[in-house]
Amino acid sequence: YNTSLLLRSSSNLHFSSLMFQDTSPAKLECTVLAGHRRLCSVGYPVFRSQAKVSFTLELEFSCSVLLDHAEVVLEANSDSREVTPEDNVVRLSTPIRYQPDLFLS
Repeated sequence: YNTSLLLRSSSNLHFSSLMFQDTSPAKLECTVLAGHRRLCSVGYPVFRSQAKVSFTLELEFSCSVLLDHAEVVLEANSDSREVTPEDNVVRLSTPIRYQPDLFLS
């Protein structure tokens, strides 16, 4: 019950969209939280046991916040009791180098 996905990103990333990859009958509703976070409820109020969905997450880079890395953290939660809740979190991080484009005329 109450399955949710918490999305956190570094300040140089902007949330663009989160969509199911397939034609899932489940619902997906996201709420903006403070600090580059979104909380998305999946299949609210009930996401069936053993059900699986795949998402496509789209982010855009900020032109005003330039960091040396980009990071996204995804955390799945539900009201169900879990034996290994630590495997519900994934952290993706990559270094970034910027290349300026300069045009003179």
